[in-house]
Amino acid sequence: MESFWIVRGQDIKAHGDYRTKAAILAAFDRMAAAMAGGGAFQTVLAPPPGDPSLTHLARGQDKTVGSQWKLWEIAKGSPPSSPFLVEMSDAEAPDKISGLWRCTPLREDDPWPTDGELVLMQHPALTRGGALVGIGAGALHCMDIMDATTGEPAVYIRLKGPMPPFELRVSKANFETLRPIGTVEKINPEG
Repeated sequence: MESFWIVRGQDIKAHGDYRTKAAILAAFDRMAAAMAGGGAFQTVLAPPPGDPSLTHLARGQDKTVGSQWKLWEIAKGSPPSSPFLVEMSDAEAPDKISGLWRCTPLREDDPWPTDGELVLMQHPALTRGGALVGIGAGALHCMDIMDATTGEPAVYIRLKGPMPPFELRVSKANFETLRPIGTVEKINPEG
């Protein structure tokens, strides 16, 4: 690991020690302990290696009409313009219960969803618990605010459902061009 002299220098300058090397060696120690004890190794990486959110569709592969989408697939591609199914985990679903949801995409001439309506929204500044997530679903709540930094009118958007909720702050001008991907409704598991 001494061959990564740039990383080493930056770590020592910023932290006083070679933090990256220490983290890698600690991970190897945890792996060795798990193997010696016969237990399973638990990674501290989020998402873990091999997580589907880290993959791409195969070259030339496209989602077919009627196929199920995951939020990460929607975030990486273009969702269909006709209704489609979205599979959401407990942590993603507006009702906090994993399952299938039907998303009805909004067209340009459709009215803005009403307050409390369940929507699927994508925006690069969408956060959850302070972390950028880019896409989320929940009960829509919008509030006009004044941006404390610029003093300009803005809109605070909150998608209530999973905790913490998804949040977005945009200027009033940007809000006028913003559209959720669509409205969502839970699919009855029996049919």
